Amino acid sequence: MKLHEHGLPPKMLALIVPQWDKMQVIPKQADFFGMPFCQDSGQITGSVLGPLIFDVVVDSVVRHWMTIVVEDGGTSAMTGLAVKELLLPFCADDGMIASRDPAWLQEALTVLVALFRRAGLEIHVKKTKVMICHPGFIKTHFSDARCKRRITGEGPSPQQLKKTAVAFPRCNKKMNKASLSVHMETIHGEPSVMLPKLPEAFLASHQPRACVINWPRVHKKWDCPVEGCPYKASRNANFHNPFVCRHPYDSVHITDESLEPWNKCELCGLQCPFPALRSHTESATCIRGRIAKRSRDTANKILQADEQVANLG
Repeated sequence: MKLHEHGLPPKMLALIVPQWDKMQVIPKQADFFGMPFCQDSGQITGSVLGPLIFDVVVDSVVRHWMTIVVEDGGTSAMTGLAVKELLLPFCADDGMIASRDPAWLQEALTVLVALFRRAGLEIHVKKTKVMICHPGFIKTHFSDARCKRRITGEGPSPQQLKKTAVAFPRCNKKMNKASLSVHMETIHGEPSVMLPKLPEAFLASHQPRACVINWPRVHKKWDCPVEGCPYKASRNANFHNPFVCRHPYDSVHITDESLEPWNKCELCGLQCPFPALRSHTESATCIRGRIAKRSRDTANKILQADEQVANLG
């Protein structure tokens, strides 16, 4: 009756009824056959009716599951309106759950496993795959070596680094460093895109530091107060932009500028006297800072997503 309510054609029902009433199944192990027995449920492997009947159960479970885990009762997920945030395709015994929120993903997965178990279906753990999608390339910061070269002129240039001879460890083939990523992808089938490597100062878990600077006027150039940073400034105005690029979560207070440290712009993170004025928010400096901040936040989200562990229950 349930199959008829879901629109299963009468001719297909006529095929299933004799199969369950009269068909016998003979188990086989190696070259030995067992005793035949009657089949009163299920379908033959490779049967055309199998996926169609399976969809009846899966459709009922998934629709009820969407009403529980999606805020609007599952309407946006069923109609595809929330495809940018939620992707929930199911067909027969295959399904996919995609979301930008790892906490919601784990909660929804736990509820779905429980509902399938109530329907007599178990999740195949060994065949379950987890995949993290992220942009192909994320430019977050210059390396210490490149910053040192820009400041002091020491070290090889980016063009010289690209021409450096390297050997791929799997085949020991020597090539230019610039050709390594193409070789990995075309010859060995390995993705050339790697997870972004962020220094400690760029991680979201970094503890913000507040630096106080009182430079004597007798010095021509002042060192950055952060230990290990090679940057030097000749005046206050030249210090804030490099500081936010190298230490985005830290703050600095130059006593010659103001009695209190300047506030940070919520859009780009730069410390300036009036961060909310249009003269700053519409400037090229703020626009570049927003792009860098967006890339940095994306890289941190990727690293956090890579640490997530899915539990099937």
